[in-house]
Amino acid sequence: MKIAIIWKWWAWKTTLSVCMIKLLSKEKKVIAIDADSNKNLIDYLWFQENNDIYELWDLKKDIFLASWVSSDEYERKYFPKDWKWAFSTDLQDEILKKVIYSDWNTNLIQLWAPRVARVWVTWMCPYNETIKVYLANLVENDDEIVWIDFAAWSEVAWKWIIASIDNVIIPLEPNSKNLDVAKDIYKTLKFIDYKNVYFVLNKIRNKEDVDFIKKEFLDDINIIWVIPFSKEIMKMDITWNIDFDNMSSDLQKSFLDLKNNILNLKTDKNEVLSRLQKLDILKWDKKCH
Repeated sequence: MKIAIIWKWWAWKTTLSVCMIKLLSKEKKVIAIDADSNKNLIDYLWFQENNDIYELWDLKKDIFLASWVSSDEYERKYFPKDWKWAFSTDLQDEILKKVIYSDWNTNLIQLWAPRVARVWVTWMCPYNETIKVYLANLVENDDEIVWIDFAAWSEVAWKWIIASIDNVIIPLEPNSKNLDVAKDIYKTLKFIDYKNVYFVLNKIRNKEDVDFIKKEFLDDINIIWVIPFSKEIMKMDITWNIDFDNMSSDLQKSFLDLKNNILNLKTDKNEVLSRLQKLDILKWDKKCH
């Protein structure tokens, strides 16, 4: 199952990702993809950087060739050729073994990090295309979770980068600016007929906070869990040390309940393939970049 978490800055998006990756990896193999240039997952998960490990971006040409993608922008296809995915989560996969950081049951891939030579890049298009092609052609086993921590903006929605993702999780906190951005993302996801969108309400102080969020969404919101406001998490966040074992019992229960709800989410490869076919049609008609 592929799960993506998307949101804006300071919503504890990566903090939530780290907690879930650590908990999920106790039960399943997790492939975590850090698609945010801030490299937060590496820092939080204590993976030592290794000069022998590539970023996914470094293998862009190999990814395009292996997935039958032309170098021409509008000839790129996302639907797996002949229904055969080009990449797998097997650690011997030719791409994966070059980009993976491994530690027991958790594996980490980094999409990219800023380099001086990349100052020419306009916005995120080259990186977006790389991750979009890779995810569209990546098949995981039924007992594995691919968790993608995307960069903090809505481009992953309106450029269909999440087309191959089974479930999208959006953290929400009770403030108006946060909710305005979330509603825009949600509207875009619905426009492309993306159904599996789940919200985690975060930094919640009381029932009024929950009611405020529901009202803003006109009750059209699928809440997967509520996490209370916590000074514990704030302190852990500041020290870059998300230590689940030393959290209070109430906070531990919140994250464990969220983890169990995530494990109960469904995956439907036919639905994913249908979205990818639609994406290819739009691409050929020059309607989608």
